[in-house]
Amino acid sequence: MKEITEQQLNAMLEHCEVLEEDSRGTKVARLKNGDLIKIFRPRRKLWLNRLKPQNQRFAENAKTLERLGVITPKIQELFWTNRKIAECACIYSPIKGQALISTFQKSPDLLKENLIHIATFIASLHNRGIYFRSLHLGNIIQTPKNEYGLIDFLDLKIQKKPLSRYKTQRNLKHFKRHLERAGVEDFPWSFFTQLYAQAVSLSPPSRPPAT
Repeated sequence: MKEITEQQLNAMLEHCEVLEEDSRGTKVARLKNGDLIKIFRPRRKLWLNRLKPQNQRFAENAKTLERLGVITPKIQELFWTNRKIAECACIYSPIKGQALISTFQKSPDLLKENLIHIATFIASLHNRGIYFRSLHLGNIIQTPKNEYGLIDFLDLKIQKKPLSRYKTQRNLKHFKRHLERAGVEDFPWSFFTQLYAQAVSLSPPSRPPAT
């Protein structure tokens, strides 16, 4: 995997629209052509992240999710930004659509109208053995065709059978905790969990054959 210099990275980011950043700098930015650049800066286990860079894991997760029928961003390029400290990046074409958190903030009633579809989507992830710890409204994208996709899925685990009840409940607790952290009020949690339970019972495990 190639490595770019700090000057090259700064030139790339100079005219970008910064979408997400933290104390260490830009995390996600929109390039002039509409693609996004995502920068990974691991804090621990640098030696391990040099052997298995986070951008490669991100790209592999995207490929696996796509094989399982989940809409994901299209990975375009991977590169190091500073291999010595395991910093790396990827450029990808984003999913066309809007994050559900934006929908809820703009029109809570519209989100509630789509609640059965959201619950069914999450149930389908669990039935395919997908455990996405960072599952929340900001990481689920609704497309113009009213389909759903995932973003920001570095911390993803996939197993060959549907998730156990313990894991699904654990994942839903994380989902609820994210709602609380984001200050999302009036989310119909009880109704949502009812719809989820119905979707799980009605949806058979779905895993495309290996290729």
